Amino acid sequence: MVFLMICTFLIPVIQVIAGWAMRYHMPKQINSWIGYRTMRSTKDENAWLFANRYCGKLWLMIGTVSLILSAIIGFSCLFFSKKIAAILILGMISVQTLVLLLTIPFVEAKLKRENTSHDKN
Repeated sequence: MVFLMICTFLIPVIQVIAGWAMRYHMPKQINSWIGYRTMRSTKDENAWLFANRYCGKLWLMIGTVSLILSAIIGFSCLFFSKKIAAILILGMISVQTLVLLLTIPFVEAKLKRENTSHDKN
């Protein structure tokens, strides 16, 4: 049970740290090791910086909310049976993972709109 509780907090903590790093301390040049790397985001330096800043902003917001919800669920699990608590924790981890992955289409759509508006100018 302790391992599951740690996992529940691990995802949002990593998301907040990575979001902060992407938003405020991203490498200025495209690289293959760190950052938001898709075909669209690595097209040019402006796309790279925009995608990383925007994804970082999303991850900071989502990670913070997820951390608060994890604390609430973690605390409430003290009042449930181990089976119910495990189901709640596994559900929270699943939702955290899904939301983390769902940021990709949002960043890609915003990046596409941003690139389209630059192309028109």
